[in-house]
Amino acid sequence: MALQMVPGQNAPLSARTLHFAATSNTALDVSALLVDVNLQAVSSDEFVFYNKPRTSGVALQSGGLTIELGEIRADASAVLCLVSVDPATAAGKSFTGLSASLADAHGTTVAAFDIPLRGGEAAVICFELYRKGDSWKVRAVGQGYAGGLAQLITTHGVVVDDQPVVVTASAPPVNLAMPAPAPAGVPLDRARAYERMWMIFEDAARSASAYISASDYAAKRLDLDLTDAIADPTMRNSPAATQARDVAHKRHDDVVAAAKVSYDADSEQLIRELHSIDPDLPRSLASWDSPVWQFGAAQPDPSDGIRLGELSAAERGALRIPFCVRLPLLRPLWLDTETSSAAAPVVASLVARIISATAPTPTLEVVDLTAALDLLTTPLTRLLGGPVVRNHSDISTRLESITNSLELAELAVRNGMPELAPPDRVVVLSDFPHGYQSEDVARIIDLAAVAQSTGLSLILVGSDESRSGDQQLAALARHCQHFPVGGTMRMLDPWTQNEWEFTPDSVPVDADRLARVMSLLDSL
Repeated sequence: MALQMVPGQNAPLSARTLHFAATSNTALDVSALLVDVNLQAVSSDEFVFYNKPRTSGVALQSGGLTIELGEIRADASAVLCLVSVDPATAAGKSFTGLSASLADAHGTTVAAFDIPLRGGEAAVICFELYRKGDSWKVRAVGQGYAGGLAQLITTHGVVVDDQPVVVTASAPPVNLAMPAPAPAGVPLDRARAYERMWMIFEDAARSASAYISASDYAAKRLDLDLTDAIADPTMRNSPAATQARDVAHKRHDDVVAAAKVSYDADSEQLIRELHSIDPDLPRSLASWDSPVWQFGAAQPDPSDGIRLGELSAAERGALRIPFCVRLPLLRPLWLDTETSSAAAPVVASLVARIISATAPTPTLEVVDLTAALDLLTTPLTRLLGGPVVRNHSDISTRLESITNSLELAELAVRNGMPELAPPDRVVVLSDFPHGYQSEDVARIIDLAAVAQSTGLSLILVGSDESRSGDQQLAALARHCQHFPVGGTMRMLDPWTQNEWEFTPDSVPVDADRLARVMSLLDSL
């Protein structure tokens, strides 16, 4: 039975001979690109399209592509399976009703993908076939490009002239713009708000990658041109050499400037899009300036994600992208800090967003040995499942109580009576691991193992123990998703592996706005 895939899903591939095909209401061409670990073309010769129907392991044939995974060159990390609007029959049009499939050598479909379209896509990456150790996997991508095939392959490092696509050895990149993000006027589908935020992040990542790739290209080209200018020792100080160097620098500056203009335009549109949808986002994903936090109704605002912070790159401009994760949390969150008081605004933000996204309202459990989290717990006394744990001798008892509650929840669900399960829980363990016994750490590991299935959101606050000599503690630390409270953290986006600087979210410092947030939560 064929696997019906959704965007971002991946699966192992057992077949080594595959046939890629696609159908659409719009006439289309198929093509393929061999890329490295950075999703950049291994070389311009490894782009398969109608003017070059074959390369190592990939052949363009009637009805699609035949891919022999065992013959893919060793330095290629992935094969991108592409489709684009046929310029001969559908110039100026975009896709509608696009589907793609992979079949094995016997013609049996192993993966199918009905690609969701936002509108305006003239080229799309359907599948990514990528190496995983000695095996291969397939990922459903569905990334669209309004600028067509030239824009798509340029983003991934192939140098093109213009349509129709012609691969060249030295022409500078053209049309480096990313596919236009959803216009500011496109309404938000609240049921897919988390997905929309990740689509914006992906647009930003792809746009940044195009800008970085163009800048890298320009730098490499400049090096080659300058080398050529001084290749003849007798001409190094001549007017001709000086002119050649000036031309080389101008070519470099022009390519970088054009790429920056394109990137800035994309960033401005993404900023407008974020601003336009912010008032309509669920509370857990919206900025603190959104009306939903200042004037929203005092009721849960269910959502499948929360905002953890923002991603930015100072060298690339003012764009700041919300970084969100899905609920229920896949892993516990660990806030790296030497003092719990420094983490209080970040903890309050996480708890506020989780509580607001969950219906019915979850119970809050807090271990706070140093009273660092009174900012959070004092206004939310009504939501507490028990008194805040202030003494280390009470930690074990509280963790045992939480464990028993989760066991009841599992039992109720297993017996088909989820309505009898206790409410979801948000558990904050501050000052960790000081004052916690080894049996407490073991119990926390057990809680982490069942957290996602039982509606438990687990937040630990303390110094990173990933390299602790205590193997049990180190294992727990490595299992968690870490975020620093102070300083900076560099993150790589999952599409292009470019760096972003992460800044954790925190509740407003303004006393009136903070009081409004806490009052709203207490009323849920």
